[in-house]
Amino acid sequence: MKKYNIDISEKRAQLFKVSDFDYFDHIYIMDENNYHFIKSFSRSENDMAKTDYIMNTVNPKLNYSVPDPYYGDKDGFELVYRLLDTACDRIIETII
Repeated sequence: MKKYNIDISEKRAQLFKVSDFDYFDHIYIMDENNYHFIKSFSRSENDMAKTDYIMNTVNPKLNYSVPDPYYGDKDGFELVYRLLDTACDRIIETII
């Protein structure tokens, strides 16, 4: 993130909780394991309707997973950054 002048030093991960379905309009997941994990928390079809693969913002309905950069080659983090940057741009386009 330093390469792109993005400060994430104050950012922290948090565990998903059922109330997140009530708090968030959209819940983006990055891979199939996370999809099934989130699905196990869902209380209804309405909860799952808020959930989608983040890469579906770029390639709708294909359910592409974002690769885990820890298990790739040295360029894995760069690839993940580019994928997520593109997906986030698409999300922003739908909001504004």
